[in-house]
Amino acid sequence: MKHKRVRKLIPELLESGPLNTHQIYDLLKERVPKTCPTMHCLTNILAKNSDIEVHIHCSDIGSHRVAGLGQEGATHSITVWRIKQ
Repeated sequence: MKHKRVRKLIPELLESGPLNTHQIYDLLKERVPKTCPTMHCLTNILAKNSDIEVHIHCSDIGSHRVAGLGQEGATHSITVWRIKQ
């Protein structure tokens, strides 16, 4: 199974409170830079983990404009994750 270490680390990161996918990705890049999964892979890991649930999916609220990601003012949805209660 790939990314075993990352799968164990994600719940530890979420113990401090809900985080969005970009925040989790940035923390993983700091903690495990050589084995950090891609954003797509990270989203799959989060979605398939039975101990983690979606707290807020921002496409339900409205889209956010994010600058500096290669496209100025690109619009995409952001998901906030938390540990299941």
